[in-house]
Amino acid sequence: YNFKMFDVEKNILRGITINQLNPDFTMKMRIDAERAEWKNNQWLFFNLLITTFDPDNTPALEWSKEKIIALPEVPNDFKIIQKDAEKMGYFELRRYVKKIQAEGYDVSRYLVDLYGKVAFPFVCLILVLIGMSFSVRLERSGGLMQSLALGLVIGFSYWIVHAFSMSLGKSGILPVIPAAWASNILFGGLAAFLFSRVRT
Repeated sequence: YNFKMFDVEKNILRGITINQLNPDFTMKMRIDAERAEWKNNQWLFFNLLITTFDPDNTPALEWSKEKIIALPEVPNDFKIIQKDAEKMGYFELRRYVKKIQAEGYDVSRYLVDLYGKVAFPFVCLILVLIGMSFSVRLERSGGLMQSLALGLVIGFSYWIVHAFSMSLGKSGILPVIPAAWASNILFGGLAAFLFSRVRT
């Protein structure tokens, strides 16, 4: 069998096709389903078209609104083979988003990662500006260790805010673009403010 997409957060398979073969490798049954949801430790399929073939290979069609079908895999097995957006490059992820979007699937969680890849290169510039601003101010007062400690705290705080906003975007609480850029906007504003104070 095969499927077009697995929703990691909801444990839902979409666009499923199951083929059952006879011992002589002729088609015995084909099942096409809109989706399958993991409920009560079993797969519940929805909107199925079941095609069975007699010995003469004549098809008989049956529609079913929902049906439990046994699969050997559990959701964790599909999570292993599901495409990991974080491991894909920008252009590979963009192609993947276009592909599954054209097939009618929700791409919000992938779009958050896609825009996050655009926002990420600005992290270094923002943190450098913040670090420079603090180091200049603290060097004037002789606080080198304070400067290093503040740099670590700010860097750690950035990643906490970034991870939190990305998770809000993937869960649909925040719109895609604000979720990907929230940490850059917040810390970029802080960097601009601190740098302007240093110059004056």
